[in-house]
Amino acid sequence: MPAPYARSKVTCDWLAWFIHAKFSVLTPLDRIRRDPAERGVPLAMRTLVSFVERAADLLEPIDGLHWKSLLAGSWMATDGTGLKVLVPGLPAAHNGYYIELYRNAEYAVFQYAADKSGDDVVSKLKRFPGH
Repeated sequence: MPAPYARSKVTCDWLAWFIHAKFSVLTPLDRIRRDPAERGVPLAMRTLVSFVERAADLLEPIDGLHWKSLLAGSWMATDGTGLKVLVPGLPAAHNGYYIELYRNAEYAVFQYAADKSGDDVVSKLKRFPGH
């Protein structure tokens, strides 16, 4: 059976559950971490963060294909949501970061943006022929 890591006990099924819990159900990592710990499998927070990174790497080809399909379409809707980001060493969460949504009837692509600059959006959509 394929595994997200070589010689790993983590299965693709578990990684899918983990990503669903984190991003679809919006469960904080410390709560997700509690479940395996209660069953005798302590996981470092850094390990959970590496699972998120690995899932992103595995999904990148699909996300790239969705983005290309959106750019080739005749219409697209967009939205941006502000995001507070915790920066190590700074006392409070910082505003000013965004998760942008680009979608049509078939695909939805979320992209991180460091600011809500019009230049950034224009550069992302310069190949888009639709409206």
